[in-house]
Amino acid sequence: MCIRDRIKVADEMDNAALAKIYYDIRLKEFVWEKEVCMDDFKKSTEGERILAGLVDGAIAGFISVWEPDLFVHNLFVCKQYRRTGLGAALIAEANRKYGSPLSLKCMKDNKNALTFYEKNGWKIRESGMCEEGEYYFMVQDAVENRKKQQL
Repeated sequence: MCIRDRIKVADEMDNAALAKIYYDIRLKEFVWEKEVCMDDFKKSTEGERILAGLVDGAIAGFISVWEPDLFVHNLFVCKQYRRTGLGAALIAEANRKYGSPLSLKCMKDNKNALTFYEKNGWKIRESGMCEEGEYYFMVQDAVENRKKQQL
């Protein structure tokens, strides 16, 4: 089974599993977040397209995209499935379904995510401040993106 076969369009029945992943990762890893609650997932993904990544039939991660701007609002992969290609596969499928190049904001303190994005051809275009702290606005590199889509 190739990685892309593990990606599906999320539906209402997936929301509880998606919300749990969102909550658990933010609670344990997002030290800049002041308050975290289970209801945050619904608010954070309202109006967005969501793709779920599956491992052994269970949801192991997801990406949510604000399609009008090709903006990745959320990319979450359970810790035990990181470095398996799932995050890159979610991004690649979002490119195929919604277009490219995608963009996103990544908190400067989120070192693991920054490393992942840079290794996958994303470039920092600018930095800014929000209530959670300093962030980078990142955009996919068009050349790198084309190479990955051809694989």
